[in-house]
Amino acid sequence: MDMGLARSQEELRNSDEIKEKMRELAEENKIEIDWGNKAKISYIVGVVHGDGYDDSKGTIGLEVKDQEFADKFMENLRIIGLNPNSKMRRGKINVWAASIELVSWLNAVENEIRDWLLNEGSPWDYIEGLYDSDGNLHPSGSPRICSYDEESKEFIQGLLTELQIESNIQQNNVWVSSSSADKFFENIDPVPERRRR
Repeated sequence: MDMGLARSQEELRNSDEIKEKMRELAEENKIEIDWGNKAKISYIVGVVHGDGYDDSKGTIGLEVKDQEFADKFMENLRIIGLNPNSKMRRGKINVWAASIELVSWLNAVENEIRDWLLNEGSPWDYIEGLYDSDGNLHPSGSPRICSYDEESKEFIQGLLTELQIESNIQQNNVWVSSSSADKFFENIDPVPERRRR
C-alpha cells in the first residue's frame, strides 16, 4: 500500500469531521427512555432490587425460572423504550437490556430511592416488582417479601407503612399482616404464580 495513501486514510479517521460524524451516529442510535412512564420505571427498580441486577456498565437484567415473570419484565423494559433480549441458560431465562442512561440513573438515585418513589415514582409498582422477584404467599394467605438484608427489610416495611399496609419484620422476610392482605393485592397485580389464590 502506498504510504501516502495509508497516512491520508489515518488522518481522515482521526479528523474532526469523522469524530463529529461518529458522535452524530452515536446520538442517533442512543436509546431514548420514556422517563414519563414512572409506573414502569418503578416496577423495573423493584425487580432490580429483588432478583434483578445492573452491572454498573450499562446492562440491566434478570435471571429467573418463571417464564411469566421474565415476559412481564421484558414488556416493562420495552414500554420504557429499551430493546430487551432473552435466552435460556442453565435452565433459567436470562432477560437483559442495555441502557447506560438507565443504569447511571439507578446508581445516582440509589440513596434517595424512597423519596423518588413517594414523590415522583409509583411505590405500588415498585412493591409489585419486588414481590414478583422475592415475594411468596404463606399458606395463611399473607404475602411475604423475602430479604436477608436488615436495611432492605426496614426500607420495605417503611414503604409499606407509607402505603398504610401493616407488616412486621421476621427473620428473612417482611410479612404483610393478614388484616392488610386484601388491600395489598388490590394495589398490585403480581405474576400468576404469586397471586392470591
